[in-house]
Amino acid sequence: MSFSSLAISASARAGKQSEKNADIIEFVEAPWGLKMTLFPVQRVILKAHYGLELDDTKTFEISDWRRENVEVHTEKSYLKKLYDEGRCNVGEVIPGKQRREMILSIGRRSGKCVVGNTLVQTDRGLVRIDSLGDTEGAEFQPLSVCVSQEAGKISRSAYFYNGGFKKTKYFKTKSGFELEGTGNHRVKVLTSDFEIKWKFLQDISEGDVACINRSNQLFPKRCVDLRKYKEDLNVVDILPDFLDEKWGELLGILVGDGLWTDALRVRVSVGCTSFEKYLLSFFREIFGKVSYTPDKRSETAGMVTASGVDLRTFLDRMGWLIKVKTTTKEVPHTILSSPKSVQCAFLRGLFETDGCVSGKSISLSTTSAELARQVQLILLNLGIVSSRNSYDRPEKKQWETEWRVSIKGVRSKRLFSQLIGFLSERKKSLLEDLSKKLAHLELREGVKGLDKALRNELGKQKKVLGKTPKLLTPYWKIQEILPLLKGSLKTKCEVLLDADYFFDPVVEVRDSESLVYDLNVPDGASFLGNGFTNHNTTISACIAAYETYKLIKKGDPQKYYGLPSSNNIQIISVATDKDQAGLLYQEVSGHYRNCSFFGPYTANNTLSYARFQTPADVEKYGRYIENASAKATLKVTFRSCVAKGLRGAGNICVILDEVAHFTESGQSGAEEVYNAVVPSTSAYSPKDPDNPTIPIGEVQGRVILISSPLGKQGLFYNLFQIGMRGGKASENILAVQAPTWEVNPTVPAEEFEKHYLKNAAVFFTEYGGEFTDRTRGWIEKSEDLFACVDVALKARIKGPARKPHFMGIDLGLVGDGTAVAIGHLEEDTIVVDLVTQIKAGDGDYEDKERLDFDDVADWILSLTKKFYIVEGIFDQWAGIPLEQALAKRGLGQMRSVQMTKQLTSQIFQNFKDMMWDERLGLYDRPNPEEDGHEPYIQELLELQAKVQSKHIITVEAPQVQGKHDDMSDALTRMVWVASKQIGKQRYFAGGASGRSSMSGYSSGKGFAGGTRLRGGSDPRRVAPKTSRRSDKHSIRNRILGNKKR
Repeated sequence: MSFSSLAISASARAGKQSEKNADIIEFVEAPWGLKMTLFPVQRVILKAHYGLELDDTKTFEISDWRRENVEVHTEKSYLKKLYDEGRCNVGEVIPGKQRREMILSIGRRSGKCVVGNTLVQTDRGLVRIDSLGDTEGAEFQPLSVCVSQEAGKISRSAYFYNGGFKKTKYFKTKSGFELEGTGNHRVKVLTSDFEIKWKFLQDISEGDVACINRSNQLFPKRCVDLRKYKEDLNVVDILPDFLDEKWGELLGILVGDGLWTDALRVRVSVGCTSFEKYLLSFFREIFGKVSYTPDKRSETAGMVTASGVDLRTFLDRMGWLIKVKTTTKEVPHTILSSPKSVQCAFLRGLFETDGCVSGKSISLSTTSAELARQVQLILLNLGIVSSRNSYDRPEKKQWETEWRVSIKGVRSKRLFSQLIGFLSERKKSLLEDLSKKLAHLELREGVKGLDKALRNELGKQKKVLGKTPKLLTPYWKIQEILPLLKGSLKTKCEVLLDADYFFDPVVEVRDSESLVYDLNVPDGASFLGNGFTNHNTTISACIAAYETYKLIKKGDPQKYYGLPSSNNIQIISVATDKDQAGLLYQEVSGHYRNCSFFGPYTANNTLSYARFQTPADVEKYGRYIENASAKATLKVTFRSCVAKGLRGAGNICVILDEVAHFTESGQSGAEEVYNAVVPSTSAYSPKDPDNPTIPIGEVQGRVILISSPLGKQGLFYNLFQIGMRGGKASENILAVQAPTWEVNPTVPAEEFEKHYLKNAAVFFTEYGGEFTDRTRGWIEKSEDLFACVDVALKARIKGPARKPHFMGIDLGLVGDGTAVAIGHLEEDTIVVDLVTQIKAGDGDYEDKERLDFDDVADWILSLTKKFYIVEGIFDQWAGIPLEQALAKRGLGQMRSVQMTKQLTSQIFQNFKDMMWDERLGLYDRPNPEEDGHEPYIQELLELQAKVQSKHIITVEAPQVQGKHDDMSDALTRMVWVASKQIGKQRYFAGGASGRSSMSGYSSGKGFAGGTRLRGGSDPRRVAPKTSRRSDKHSIRNRILGNKKR
């Protein structure tokens, strides 16, 4: 059967299951549809939008963000709650009454992630998830890598996601498989009624049966290129260019019995005569000259050696590391990135040295927990199931933990024998004997507890089950009796057979916390990590896929809407930027591939759109999957918010994602985009078949605006208010404000609390979906700032010699002054020593109307004679002249930085974070109630913040004469620089060398980095070599004891 015939057949089956037009809930959740599960609040919103009757019987729980004050609702009562609280303009749904424009003010999405050491099956090999992206980079990073999915399926990822430090849930199965991730991450489990379902990690408990996927064998196709590891070595003649099976086997032997810490030679201990002969011959073939040293304590033991520092260096670069202990050794990274045959060769060498065959068991022992974990997962990728358990053994008068990996079951042992095996004649013989025994044994892998259900279903025919163990029904037996089964049990058994999971009960569950990461895998929305299937979803993608389904089901949508048959009909999704648009496209296209209904209608796809044929297209032009020139008139497009080029298309459905944030430079505003793409939706009403100019039904074009809000302004806010005011203008609008904690009940309270404590006002906007004023006091609570004031601190006119200090500079030549802030580190606290400024027409410069760059440079030089400054930054807008003036004075550690809006926003947020953590030491006047605050303190209290976009908040002085923000800019910049050095020993008292580095900063994310700085402070601040009195009563200690509360 051809591919096209298979696709058409699959679609026919899916179409038959949905002969009537499915509503969006059925389409999203049905096995023939997207196979997803919606949260209850998502269901309510979608039903209200599409005019579907709400359920008034089944209940669900919602709570506040603290996960307290739990309320129980039905779908009907929840919508009524939203209406009564002024968060929705609809209190009840009239079935059939669709509201074609949805304005959804929704809290920020919360990522579902796993920890960094989760091993993912990719076409690059078995790799840690945290190695697939920049763990210190952006939240979303484009990533194209093939990953394993269900039933041997392979898909390509779209993005790597940095989830940050979060509360996690860890669980381990009886066989030693383990996974750790955020509570809202999902894995597959086998339920008590033998259905395979997704379950959130936070709901996993001991006794749950995890689904371990062993059907996906994804390996790199090419051998690892080793040529870069041979550079600058002298033994290149005997070293390979690529890692083949022979060198894979060598690495297995070395990982097992090699002496890792010997940096001068390659040495392997041997313990039996048959392997000794094999190893000597093997080493001579690879290295040429080798030696053998017998062990005087044993006749059969000895050491095989190949000498050479360069040889050992080469192997170290390949992953057989020199600086490692037996308890921390791992599978070399080059092996994890190698093809199947090389990984099998590695395992052969490893099992020969650290493995054994005894009776009916095949196992490997090691003192390295990570090596055992990696081996278990490599075996699983080969389809071989094993158990991993630890036990304590006495070793040199103390107990040592040993890990044992044991091959489980007849099927896996047969596979081990076929794919891996052993090297020595002795172990080969033992394995051959075991294989003969296995040939006569039945395959016992199957499903526990199924026997009772089968006997009840079969009734009088239950004799066909024979003496099947009641605890476990083997897969072969399920396959044998499948024709006798009917109804749901037959369907369940078919799913179990197709999935071919190894079912493993959960034996340990615990809470933890860690840095977490995720992959966005649009095609099927899942990936394999540590043997488990992991899941991710997006609601916008569901709407786009459903609207496509509806158009195809119309047969001839052009005729239905009274359009020329050749006209394109378009669904368009517009996002804040190109990357976000690409993310949405990848998710939707994954739904298209995952739902067999779309198969025969799919035409050409690019990186930004997908085309589909209608049944009328197929009838008129033929099928695209059989003829690539066949026309397709349905188009699903994903664009960034640039209005140019969006106007004029026949848009039946418009999705504007994060529309409130269409404000970045180079983009079009929300209103401009809206006016470009929305008007054409009003043309889509059903028309009289005999006269296409006469409408015979309501407009069916659809507009969906989904966003977290951005203040009480702009198109998104205005449309929301139109919906909430009621009247004729709101008849077709559904306006809903829904916080993240109600939409997604799996996000834990700890995640919300972290963001709430940072900034309550921003929290209720970002996560609560609330419209708030954009302009407000930057420091909402003055007590937060005062908590960092130490009454024992005073402004300092000089600092101790050789104690590193940091400087922030805000340059002002006319009008505003030039401000400087100086501070230093005391453990993890940044102590402010001095915040001061100079100004034309004031003090030493009273005769000047304008400062020049030499004035500023001389002043900064005078400060470096009083404080040992190791790093300083200022704005690049006047960077070159000032930088040159400073360089003439030997102040090379002062660097100009391009202060973009995004970087400036990050710098101010960093100051707030340090303030909330009380890791700032500030000085103030002794009696501020009577004498007022220090000018820089007063300036901080007066700053105003204005939300510009999702990621940018501008902070500046009030628009009032005499108010400034120069000292605040200088201070926050100093704190930014100093905070990057917390924990680096050289920046504490007595530890400075006079040099520093810019720590890899770059514009927008940090500063231009990598340059080592010259010692730029005046020599008199560095020269003294006699020790000065150490500050025994550290400022940090005083801060803890003397802060104002």
